[in-house]
Amino acid sequence: MVVTPERSILSRALRPFTNSAMPQPEPNWDRIVTTCRFEEPDRVPLMDIVTPGLQRKLTDRSGGTGYGLGATRGGSFGRLDEAQSPLQEMIQNEIDFRISHHYDFIFAAPDVDFHGGHVDDSLITADVYSGESRQWANLHSGLITSWEEFEEHPWPTPADVNYAMLDTAERLVPDGMKVIGARGHIFTDVWELMGMEAFAFALYDEAELVEALFNKVAELVLNILETLLDYDSVGAIRFNDDLGFKTGLLMPPWVYRKWLFPRMREAVEMCHDRNKLFLYHCDGDISEVWDDLMDLDIDIMHPIDPSSLDIRQVRRITNGRLALCGNISQAFPLAFGSPADVRLETLRLLRDIGPSGGYLLGSGHSCQDYLTAENYLAMVNTAVEFGTYPIDIPDSVIREAEAEAERSPKHFDLTYGNMPEQPQLARFYDRMMT
Repeated sequence: MVVTPERSILSRALRPFTNSAMPQPEPNWDRIVTTCRFEEPDRVPLMDIVTPGLQRKLTDRSGGTGYGLGATRGGSFGRLDEAQSPLQEMIQNEIDFRISHHYDFIFAAPDVDFHGGHVDDSLITADVYSGESRQWANLHSGLITSWEEFEEHPWPTPADVNYAMLDTAERLVPDGMKVIGARGHIFTDVWELMGMEAFAFALYDEAELVEALFNKVAELVLNILETLLDYDSVGAIRFNDDLGFKTGLLMPPWVYRKWLFPRMREAVEMCHDRNKLFLYHCDGDISEVWDDLMDLDIDIMHPIDPSSLDIRQVRRITNGRLALCGNISQAFPLAFGSPADVRLETLRLLRDIGPSGGYLLGSGHSCQDYLTAENYLAMVNTAVEFGTYPIDIPDSVIREAEAEAERSPKHFDLTYGNMPEQPQLARFYDRMMT
């Protein structure tokens, strides 16, 4: 049978959200709570960071509470004032975007700077896609490499933490929606304060100094998390701390076991004592510490990046002990594939990982500015259309999606042929494929 555009499942993937055949957006935080219990809610929940640039492609406004917002290496989100109308507008835009694209939450973060306002201009570069400034971590020697620098450092106190974003979100989030309060970075703040190389040497040469930094950072982070949990609108904590790169851990497992995981356990217990969820965001291949992470009793693991981990294998390893997020690759299909490629991968994940709960669908990390609106919508609309429980995706639907993906033009073809203003995407594709 010849598949015409009108009958194509791809054409359905790109329909407007107002189409009467699509379920109408309605935030429901219980959807996420239910799937974390490995029970089946009404449909598979969505979980993603969506950058302001991509939001602007999809609407005429953008939020941005879940990513960036001028974040420094210390985790500061700029001096936010609850009374500022731009902050309220930004959060309202984020809420509107999230609801219209079938999410059940927004992210919101407090403002705190562990770097004492220090900015190293040599570490600031222009983003290759947007041209906006981006600050990088110091891989060599940072602000604190001695006891003298530790004692003289202007450490933030609980009174220095600004919760304007949480205060504003508390007023604005509608019934059914929750806030995921974002703060972690215990390991990350420690090594960034020291610089990666200095931190690595100090593990053996200055272990007591390393211990002191972990204690100092963790004390404030845990205090922040306690405050976040006081907000009625907060349904979960997103604890961010990247432990790996694409092929392994940044540090030997003993480093995390000695200095990070005991502090994370405190954070998990704080959440569970308040009947709230603990979401752990960690990039990279963390296969060596799966047992440790499961032993911490975290609720959600975000994300499962397909460039580092096989989500089907992770599902077998974790075996119902923590819910998984992801894992549609940012590179292919989201950036370099077609909407049909995205559609196909979404269907496969719903079929293979969705049944029995314990799964939140999204990208393998985040949805960035360089994605096309069509590819993003293909992921979201497919998840909403086919992610309803009980999940039953016929083989015929998969075969049709495979055929459409096979004959569809890829985004990297457009990069070479029709997008000369974005040569960096072509260079990135060359590196990715070699």
